[in-house]
Parts: sequence; structure tokens; C-alpha cells
Amino acid sequence: MMARKRIQWGGPGTFSDPRLKDLDKLIQEFRRNRHEEHGWGHSQFDDKEQRLPARSGRYWTRYKPRSNAGKLRIVLGRRGEVFVTGDHYGDNGVGFRQVLGLPT
Repeated sequence: MMARKRIQWGGPGTFSDPRLKDLDKLIQEFRRNRHEEHGWGHSQFDDKEQRLPARSGRYWTRYKPRSNAGKLRIVLGRRGEVFVTGDHYGDNGVGFRQVLGLPT
């Protein structure tokens, strides 16, 4: 597994992508299963390439914008982990960044 960067959540200015401006609120909506109201789709993420910490079963859920998705993805773990990537196709998963310190 490749090393991943960790980002400390610092509020709305943490990411340059405007779709992630209110990531904390967006994650709360995802956890309430209200992702579609915000224009995001979701699917189970099996992590066959071992880009994230090893977990068994259907542990990870991947979210992507329904319009203008590009390569942006957010992956949530069942225990509250949050990973964000702007390029989930490349870099052998190095593009995934774990976001720490998000309010719950």
C-alpha cells in the first residue's frame, strides 16, 4: 500500500476545489443518506488496488458528484474515516488524502 498524505481539516478554506468548501457539512449529509439531495452519487468501494487501509467486507463507500465529477471522489469508512482524492485514476492511490479533525 502506498503512503497517503493526511490533511488536518481547517474549515472552508482547506481545499481549493469549491465542491469541497463545506466538506464537513457534506459528510454529515452523506452519513444521513442525503447525498442525492446535494447532487452526489454513491457506491460500495471494494478497494481492490489496496489504496486505503485494509478492511474486510463492505467497509468503504465512495461518493462522486453527479455532474462535472471529473476525478473527484470522497470515500467514507464505517468508523468515520474520510478520504478525498482529486485523481482516483492515477498515482496508484497516492492521490487519496485522509482528512483528519472533521467535526462529527
